[in-house]
Amino acid sequence: MNSFLSTTTNRRAALSFLYSSSLSDNLERVLFEIDANPQLDGVKPFADISSLSYFPGENEVLLMLGSILRLVSIDVGERGVSIIRSTLCSNSDHDVQAVFDYVKNQYGDAEATTLSFGLVLGLMGKYNEAEKYIRCLLKELPPDHEDIAACYHDLGEILDKKGDYDSSLQSHQKALEIMLQTRRPDHPDIATSYNSVAAVQVKTGNYTEALESFRKAFEIWRQAFGENHPNIALCLSDMAGIYQISGKFAEGLDCMKLALRIRQYHLPANHPDIADTHNNIGLLYFTLDQLDFALEHFNMSLKIKQICLPPNHPDIAMTLSNMSLVYEQKEEFNQALLFRAIINLLIVGNAICLAASYNQLEWLFLSLFIVEALLKMYAIGVKEYFHHRWNIFDFTIVFVSTTYSLLTAIIKTLSLNRDVLDAILVIRVLRLVKLVGNVERFKVIFGTFSKVIPTLITYLRVMFMIYYVFAMIGMEIFQNRIVHLDSNSTFAEFCNDTRLNGSDFSKGQYCRNNFNDYLSSLILLFELTVVNQWHVLASGFVIVTSKVARLFFLAFHLCAVIVVLNIFTAFVIDSFLNQYTLSKSKEFPWMQQENLIAERLTRQGYRIIRRYDNIKQSEEVTKKKFNLLEKLRAFVQPSVYRRMTVILQTMADEERALLLHWRGNVDIDPIALLNLTNDSS
Repeated sequence: MNSFLSTTTNRRAALSFLYSSSLSDNLERVLFEIDANPQLDGVKPFADISSLSYFPGENEVLLMLGSILRLVSIDVGERGVSIIRSTLCSNSDHDVQAVFDYVKNQYGDAEATTLSFGLVLGLMGKYNEAEKYIRCLLKELPPDHEDIAACYHDLGEILDKKGDYDSSLQSHQKALEIMLQTRRPDHPDIATSYNSVAAVQVKTGNYTEALESFRKAFEIWRQAFGENHPNIALCLSDMAGIYQISGKFAEGLDCMKLALRIRQYHLPANHPDIADTHNNIGLLYFTLDQLDFALEHFNMSLKIKQICLPPNHPDIAMTLSNMSLVYEQKEEFNQALLFRAIINLLIVGNAICLAASYNQLEWLFLSLFIVEALLKMYAIGVKEYFHHRWNIFDFTIVFVSTTYSLLTAIIKTLSLNRDVLDAILVIRVLRLVKLVGNVERFKVIFGTFSKVIPTLITYLRVMFMIYYVFAMIGMEIFQNRIVHLDSNSTFAEFCNDTRLNGSDFSKGQYCRNNFNDYLSSLILLFELTVVNQWHVLASGFVIVTSKVARLFFLAFHLCAVIVVLNIFTAFVIDSFLNQYTLSKSKEFPWMQQENLIAERLTRQGYRIIRRYDNIKQSEEVTKKKFNLLEKLRAFVQPSVYRRMTVILQTMADEERALLLHWRGNVDIDPIALLNLTNDSS
């Protein structure tokens, strides 16, 4: 392979070669003038080979590929020839060192290797020549050569740009297979290979596999470079794209915001990549119908692009187009809110008419609901209409109500019995359930309750175990001591035991509350838990046995009521608060990231103390441990979570926290960051 650049010190010879070349529509004549100082240290070798050439009159000088040239000027000479003047530089030149390091990091080692020429061909857009060259290398290199994996990787990149995704994926997977065999599992090159595999898998539609490959690349890069590396930002952006395609917009927004933080740390404030990231975040917010946040990020993107790009650049037009979509959607959104408010008023009015039996107005409301369904079908299409559960719910109720009204009219005309149809009337009241879905706070609260219920299974098991133990003990001690008899029996009034005659137990007719079988025992224990007259029930068994029986009921009251039930209540409230925060954070995904940062601060030794009282609420981050007095005070002080007012106050705090605009700043004080969120953990 020719690894040298042929030049000459004879300007006429260079121009003769230049003028003898044929021109095409997309080619121009260019003359390079290179100032090369042979006494400069650190430059690539170059030499005058006139004495060794078959054509000594050409005054040929060979420059080694990989030489660094600094651009000086570009001018237009005679006959339209462009003259590019440059100076040969060394690798250690201070002015070009930063550029050299960037190129080295971007494209690998800058030293000329057998693979460098293929990379250059690919960068020039000569994909067929690059593919042919790399395939020749794969045939010539020995099987154990260190560049084999790199050859397959670069071949995959070339095939990807050619649009041959299947062959590209095979090449990338071959490169990954070789790297896994020849490198340690956490080598950064393996992460690069995983990332390339994932990029092609996205183009072939294998989103699940692509996401898994991106995650593997992310984990390796995170271990190798930390969580604040540009490669991490690249991987997060790619993962966000998959989440967006899969409809998981909240997860995609989380990834894109993390990528924005990293890029803001490494790149200049007006870098185009930051503008693109803001634009992508705006699109995700737009998809989530959070139009104000979308418009905010589109504005940030536009400001950066107007600084770093030409005025007529297509990216500026794209951002302006996105902003126009937001303004258009905001207008439609306001109209949709008005439409929804009218429908809600109709629902409430219909419920009032049903309660007051205004039969004349039933047809009016039913007609309006039918018009609502028809308008939605016309606007979004019948197929799309039935894709939404609330629309199916509405249509079912409207259909049943219409059928009911028609049958009612027929039965009334024929003077038939309509008792069965009256039961169907209850279905129309279910329309009020729609209000839960339309009011955001109601929707979050009901959704929170539905998610809290499964977490209660563990505590229900504890309660059942306590009930079972005390039921078995009660049956052993009190079985057949109190018996429920028929009302015709002489002893029915005092439960088959004359000692109960005149007692509060017999006056309250508690004879059914006994330990004669397992089911009756469970019912009695449940009444002891929730009924205020538990001491009356206990006194009846004391009368028919002895005063020692009080110990049984006191023990049950202590275990089941005071301890377990209070813990159960505290657990329900705490779970509700956690689920409520999580539900709100899904609407505002930045809260999840802030909570993660709070958890990391906690693991690093910081302690987050949250106090609730009627005077103030405060958060502190300290580095000290609890002393004995603090532990005693924390133990003695009643738990604030046992007061319902605190739940309502916490919910209000969550709502206020969501009004804060998170802008993705990197250099932010941890305490200020914690003040942005209510960390329920």
